Amino acid sequence: MFARPTVPGALLLLSLSAAQAQTAPDPPPPPMSISGDSSGPGRKQAPLASMTTQWQRELRKDARVDKRGFRAVVVPAAFIGQLDAVKTLPAFVPVRFGGAARVGELDLLGSVEESKRRKNYLFGRQGRAGAMLTVWRYKEDGASYTVVSELLNQTVDGTPATLSLATTGDSRQCQWKLLAVGDAVSHEIVIADALNDKNEAGMTVAQVMATAKALVGFAAKQR
Repeated sequence: MFARPTVPGALLLLSLSAAQAQTAPDPPPPPMSISGDSSGPGRKQAPLASMTTQWQRELRKDARVDKRGFRAVVVPAAFIGQLDAVKTLPAFVPVRFGGAARVGELDLLGSVEESKRRKNYLFGRQGRAGAMLTVWRYKEDGASYTVVSELLNQTVDGTPATLSLATTGDSRQCQWKLLAVGDAVSHEIVIADALNDKNEAGMTVAQVMATAKALVGFAAKQR
């Protein structure tokens, strides 16, 4: 049985909504499930057909496969364009002046520590947030992931991953999300983007993956 998980990005969204005295909608289902069994391998892989009918329906809802290497997903507007609001969270710790790290063209703006084993890093340009990296040592937290085989469409440093592009249907804003799960650590990367005149994302898949690889490299240096 696959319980509906709560993912790090959704946790931050819920915190933001609570701070604004709003009720957040249920987060869209991620391309994997989380269980509390950490006795075996941290990461397991299973075909979509092995999931319950409800899970199969949820994972296919408002989603399609793009031949360029990502899942195109339609989500509620509340899940797009909230990266800057992360800076308003009480737990947000801004980078001190002169101490910012840089990853490509992105500067580290600050971080939010959700637990000893899960931390969010906010990046941006000229003080405006544009990307967030969540690193979770999930196996140490007593969790295990079951990854859906058919939804894996990219690889980051040898780790299979799922790349999605989220749109709302009524906004030019869009958001890339990459979820890469290793045997003990997961990396979730969210990158803000905007649709162009052709109704396509401004960033190419190659640009997104280059940024993602650089952010994962940053995370490896933090331990």
